[in-house]
Amino acid sequence: ETAGDISSLKSQLKDLGQQLVVLSGERERFYNENCKLRVDNDRVCGEKELLIAKVEEVKTVRDTLELDIEQQVAEYQDMMKCCANLQQENMDYIKDLEDSASN
Repeated sequence: ETAGDISSLKSQLKDLGQQLVVLSGERERFYNENCKLRVDNDRVCGEKELLIAKVEEVKTVRDTLELDIEQQVAEYQDMMKCCANLQQENMDYIKDLEDSASN
């Protein structure tokens, strides 16, 4: 029996050794995959930071354009008021000319 027990234990030890080799390989594979994922994560984080900076840049440009448009609209409105005033002055001048011509 003892020889059979020893043989069984040797067989179990051999199986455990093979399982250890397999598990070591799995551990190495998981380690390599983890390293790859960390590199990918760092790359994605870098891209995210670049995108955030781009968004901020676009917001700044948008804000500048909005201010430019508001300024242009105000200038246009001022010009329209000037035109309306000049038109009124011209109409008043024509009326004065017509009045003085009829007198």
